[in-house]
Amino acid sequence: MTLTGHTMGVYKIAELSKNRLVSFSVDRSIRLWSLETGKCLKQIKVVFKIKDKQSIGSIKIISNEMMVCGRSKVIDIYDLDTGILVKSLFGHVDSVQCVDELLNGNIVSASWDKTIKIWNWKSGKCLQTIKESVQIGSVLCMLVLSNDILITGSSEKTIKIWDIKCNKLLNTLIGHNHTISCLAAISDDRICSGSWDGTIKIWDLASSSCLQTISNAGNVYSLKYF
Repeated sequence: MTLTGHTMGVYKIAELSKNRLVSFSVDRSIRLWSLETGKCLKQIKVVFKIKDKQSIGSIKIISNEMMVCGRSKVIDIYDLDTGILVKSLFGHVDSVQCVDELLNGNIVSASWDKTIKIWNWKSGKCLQTIKESVQIGSVLCMLVLSNDILITGSSEKTIKIWDIKCNKLLNTLIGHNHTISCLAAISDDRICSGSWDGTIKIWDLASSSCLQTISNAGNVYSLKYF
């Protein structure tokens, strides 16, 4: 099946329930698709409230089918049923590269400004900022495990493990020799990482050891564990 409708390149997708998919394109539109029929169910034009030449850095579906979009410095939250922009969160000072949802429904975001922020998206308040008390680097990917442990990968070639409830860095995994571009969970104690060094690594979090390295023909940009 091929889904057609965007007028420019598609570079972000996220899976929804009920055999649906959401996509974002350089044409600055979000489309909701039926995977049963291949039809576009809804199109949302992204609202840019501030002068912004950049596009979406990350999309994430959260509770009640709200969609979180990270774009240059701003996090936008859309209601997918209505297509309405519900709220914009301001606080980052550089491009927002990744967003995710915590177990309590709050949002966690990471940016090229070398900070990680936790938000109550309903109130619009930033509850917590993790910044350069330790060297974070420009975060390009993140992963929230089911025990609310946060994993981040960054331009400084390392993977960091955070206890966000305590605002504490638990560990740093070292092994890649280029930017960490993507992360995927295998279990709560094992993850895999992809890098621009052309490798995929499988890690045991308990021992902080790399269990396996898989070489790829080129840069690794996305991972999915089945």
